[in-house]
Order: sequence, then C-alpha cells, then structure tokens
Amino acid sequence: MRKLVLCCVIIFAFIFSKETKAQRYNLDSIFFTGAVMDQVDLKGLPYAHFRVNKNRAGTTNEYGRFSFWVNSGDTIQYSFVGYHDVKVIVSDSLKQDDYLFGVFLAKDTIALQEVLILPRFGDFKEAFMNAKVNTPEYVRAKNNVNSATYEALTTRPSTMDAKANTDLLIRNHVVAIENKTMVPTEMTAGLSTTRTLPELKRLKRKRKMKISESIITDSEVKILQQMYRYGVKNE
Repeated sequence: MRKLVLCCVIIFAFIFSKETKAQRYNLDSIFFTGAVMDQVDLKGLPYAHFRVNKNRAGTTNEYGRFSFWVNSGDTIQYSFVGYHDVKVIVSDSLKQDDYLFGVFLAKDTIALQEVLILPRFGDFKEAFMNAKVNTPEYVRAKNNVNSATYEALTTRPSTMDAKANTDLLIRNHVVAIENKTMVPTEMTAGLSTTRTLPELKRLKRKRKMKISESIITDSEVKILQQMYRYGVKNE
C-alpha cells in the first residue's frame, strides 16, 4: 500500500511539473506579427523564409506578412532570394505579450564580374572585328598579324584536324554573311545612288523595328560565352 501511494505521488509530481513548465512557457512567450519588406520601395516580399532557432521554419504570405510565438533569447533568421539575410535575437527586455515586427531587407548587389553586357552585333564578323579588348596581350597579338600569319591563315592545310575544320566553318560563315549584304556585280549596272541610298536606309529602319521582337540567337550566345571566358582567363 505504501509503495502504491509513493508511486501515485511521483506520477502526480511529474504531471504537475509538466503543467507548470507549459504554463510558464505560455506566460513567457511573445507574439510577433509583422511583415518582411524591401528596404527601398517598402513593398512586401511574398513567401519570404524565416527560421526560429534552426528548428522551426515558415514563410510569409503573399503580402509578406507573418505571425508566430517566440521566447526571449530566440534567434530568428529571415531570407529572401536576391536579398541579404537578417538575423534577430529576441531581447529579454520585451515585457509585453505581443509586438509588431517590421523586417526590412536590403538587396544583394550582383558582382560586376559575374555579368557580361555587350552591344548586340549585326553579324558574326562584326562581333569579332568591333570587339574592343584593350589589354596589352590583345594589342600585341593584333600587331603580330603580319604577312606570314596571313599566309598561314589563308593557306588550306593538306590535312584537316578538328581545329582546322572549326576555323574553316567560321570563315565560311563570315563569307556567307558578307555575300548576303553585297549586291551582285551583274545587278549594279544602271543603279543610281540617289535611289539606292534611300532604299538602304528604309531597309535599315525596317530592321530596327523588328529588333524588339527578336530573341538572342545561338551565335550571339556563343559570342557572350567567348567574351566571358576571355575575361575570366585574363583576370
């Protein structure tokens, strides 16, 4: 009988202890409600991520608003794609039951070396002829194109390897584009510059009107890739 009473007392003490801790947790908890916003335009950041003590996580709603319970000493971390993370530690000086919480995130500036912006070239030849790379290595390489180099570039080798095939394809591509923009000699007789020049200007204006609808081409993508690789290699 004595053992049974002792066992009941221990169980009661355990339950009372748990209830006391739960009541104390509820009494010490603080209710936060607020919004995560852009630091500049003050617009809400929808579905921003937050984490409390690395074990509780959630997201804001479509307007960037949130609400949850915290305790003094809790660490809250906010994150949003393209923005710097913000970490907040709940101060023990907060004595009220609920607070409004505004979180203002600053945009994470993109590193310039990770972005390559080039003027859009009309064709493959212009891309390489007009690309200005003002490095000493580039200037020396350009000045070293003498007659021997020209002969080596223009003389077709007896055997074609992979690189030679690629170079030949590039040259053929350039020549094909040049031929498209030239007027055949048999069609030049009797042409008047007073009529031809306005027509060329009209075609140029027509081409500009279509630029906004055109998507970047494969050759333009390759130009960007090559220019970027060159920049990385020479850093």
